[in-house]
Amino acid sequence: MMIREVQKTSMNKPGATGSSESRGDWYYSLFELSMDAMSITTPEGRVVDANQAWLDLFGYTRQDLASLNVRDVYIDPAEREEFIRRMDAEGRVSDEVRFRKKDGSMFICRRSQVARRDESGRIIAYQGVLHDVTEQRRMQQALADELTWRRLLFERSRDGIVILDEDGKVIEANPAFAQMLGYSPDELAGLHVWDWNDLFPPDQIREMLRAIDENGDQFETRHRRKDGTVYHVEVSVNGATFSGQKLVLCVCRDITARKKAEEDLQQSEERYRFLADNASDVIWVYSLTERRYTYVSPAATRLYGCTLEEARDASLSDHLPPESLAIVQRVIVEIEQSDTHSPKRYSLEAEQVRKDGTRFWADISVSVIRDEKGQPVSVVGITRDVTARKLAEAKLEQVNDELRRLAARLHTAREEERSRLSMELHDEVGQTLSAARMDLAMLRSSLGGASVGKPYALADRIDTLLSECVSRLRGLETDLKPAMLEDLGLAAAIEWQMSEFTAHTGISYTISRLDDVTLSKEASLAVFRVFQEALSNIAQHACADAVDVSVHQGGTEVTVLVHDNGRGISEETVASPSPAGLVNMRERLRPFGGVVHISGAPGEGTTVRITIPTS
Repeated sequence: MMIREVQKTSMNKPGATGSSESRGDWYYSLFELSMDAMSITTPEGRVVDANQAWLDLFGYTRQDLASLNVRDVYIDPAEREEFIRRMDAEGRVSDEVRFRKKDGSMFICRRSQVARRDESGRIIAYQGVLHDVTEQRRMQQALADELTWRRLLFERSRDGIVILDEDGKVIEANPAFAQMLGYSPDELAGLHVWDWNDLFPPDQIREMLRAIDENGDQFETRHRRKDGTVYHVEVSVNGATFSGQKLVLCVCRDITARKKAEEDLQQSEERYRFLADNASDVIWVYSLTERRYTYVSPAATRLYGCTLEEARDASLSDHLPPESLAIVQRVIVEIEQSDTHSPKRYSLEAEQVRKDGTRFWADISVSVIRDEKGQPVSVVGITRDVTARKLAEAKLEQVNDELRRLAARLHTAREEERSRLSMELHDEVGQTLSAARMDLAMLRSSLGGASVGKPYALADRIDTLLSECVSRLRGLETDLKPAMLEDLGLAAAIEWQMSEFTAHTGISYTISRLDDVTLSKEASLAVFRVFQEALSNIAQHACADAVDVSVHQGGTEVTVLVHDNGRGISEETVASPSPAGLVNMRERLRPFGGVVHISGAPGEGTTVRITIPTS
C-alpha cells in the first residue's frame, strides 16, 4: 500500500529506531484509530488512503475513494491550486479551507498537511490532518455579529437607552436618550434618575431599582426635559450583574403622541358609540374572517323585532331572504377580491326579514376596513328602512305610467281630432269656398259688357280673397294631417317639410342622408311631429341660418339628426323641466320606445337626435 511506502520513507530518515515492521503497524493503527480526519493524497488528486474519521467527515465510503478526486471536495478550485503551489514551495501548509461534502453541503476545516518526497526529492504525496471548525467559526461569527448588532442597536436605536447602577446613576446612555431629555452626553454622565423622572420620588426610585431583576418590568411614567417640559414615556427595565456590580438597562420610548392619540381615540369612540347607540339606522360591523357580526347598534331591536343579542348572533341568512342573500354574498366576494384601488364604499338595496317573518326594504351602505397589508378584514355598514320610500316610488311610478298612458291617449286623440278637422275643412269649408268661387264666376258672366268698372273690380277682389283662403285652408289641412307622410312615408315627408321650412323662414338646409325607413304609421307620425317641433324651436330660438338633416336606418333603429348652426343650447336648459317643448317631444316618443337627445354648447349650435326602434 502507498501508506506503507510513505511510512517507510518517513521511518528510514535519520534517527528512526526500532524494526520497520513494528513501527509501521504502530503508525497505521494510529492512522486508523485517530479521531481526527487524516488522509494521504497525491498531487494529481487521487486519495491514496483516508481513515474512518475522514470518511465520516466528508460522507464518503471507502469504496468511493477509488473514483474520488480531491479537487472535487474543494468549494473553490483556486484554493486547490494555491495549496499545490505552497506545498511545492514550502513543503507544509497550515490554514483554513472550505470543503464540500458528498451531499453538497459546505463546511470549514483547519488543515495541517506536509509533503512527502521520494529519494529524488519529488513530492509523491500529501499527508495531513483536518479539523472541522465550521461550528466554531459559526459561533465566533455569531458572537461578533451579536456584539456588532447590540452596539448598533444601542447607538442607532430611536428609543432612548440608559444603563444605571443600583443607586440610579447614569453609567452609559445612547444619543437618542440624551436627545429626548435635551442634555449632552457629558451632562448625562453626572445625573440620577430623579433628575428627570417627574412622577416618582428618589426613595421610591431606589426601591424600584433594587427590586428589578433579570425578569424585568415595564411601566409608564413621565420625564422632565432639561428645559422643564414634561413628556410621557414607556420604560422597559431589566437587571443584570456584571463583575459583581448590579446594572439596570432601561429602554425609554416617548409615547406622548400615542397617549394623545389614545385620549383622542377614546373621546372619538365615546362620541361615535353615543351616535351609533342612539341612531335610528342600524349600524353594524361584520368580520369577513370570522363571518359574524362583531357589533350591532341597539336600533336593530326595533328594525328586526328581536333582542340585541339575537341580532349580534344572527347569520346573514337569518335576516336575508334567498334572493337578497345572493346579492349580498356577491358584494362580499367582490370586496374580498378587491384591492386598495377599489371603491371604499358599496351601496345596495335589498329586502330583509324581521323575526316575525315580515319583509321590509333596506338601503345598505358598506365601508371596507383593511389590515396593514391592505387586505379587507371587516365591513362597517348602515342599514336603513326604506320601505316607505320604496312604496312611494312604486306609487309614483304607477302614477307616472298612468300619466304616460294618458299623454299617449291625448296625443292619439289630438291626432284623431286633427284628422277629423282636416276632413271637415276639406269636405265642408273647402267645398263651400269652391262653390263661392263658382258663384262669383257666374255673377261676373251675368254682368256682361267690358270687364271694367266698380262691380268687376269688386268681383276680382273677392276672387283673390277666396283664392288665398283656399290656399291657407290647404296649408291648415296639411298641418293637421300631413298627407305626404301617409302617401310617401317619413323620408319624403321630412324632405317636403324642410322645403316648406325654408320657404317660410329663409333658413337654408341640407340633407346629408335620407334613408327609406320601416316604421309603423303611428311611430312615423310621432317622429314627424318631434321633427316639426325641433324645426319650430330652431325658427323661434336658435338664431340660425342653416340646418342639416339626416335620416338613417341601421339594424333595428331609425335615427333622425337635426343640427343647426345657431347660438346653441346650455346643459341647464336641456335639464330644465320643460324647455321649449322638450318634454312634449320626449313624451311623444316614449310609447314607441323612442328617445330624443339634445346637445349643444353656446355658440356651437344645437343637435337634436331622435332614435326609435323599428318594431
